[in-house]
Amino acid sequence: MSLFYFLTYDPTGVLHLAAGVAKSSKRAGYNLDSMAVSETVKLVESLLADYRYIFREEDALSNLVALLDIFAEAGWPEALTLIWRLDEVFR
Repeated sequence: MSLFYFLTYDPTGVLHLAAGVAKSSKRAGYNLDSMAVSETVKLVESLLADYRYIFREEDALSNLVALLDIFAEAGWPEALTLIWRLDEVFR
């Protein structure tokens, strides 16, 4: 089951968990998996659309950037696009 389904209950906790999973599994190549980036993009887009208020907290914003960076460093265009769009999201 995807973390996406738990957003309703604890969006900040889900983001923290997703960032932690991505960081700890990077050595195993998680950031190179197309399904992982797809699920991450889906999760981040939902967070930005429906739970934007959580990013008032510095920890949530740090987790978001760290999560996207893991996939952007691997060269995934979807992650890069989200990073580039963050400034317009928070205007």
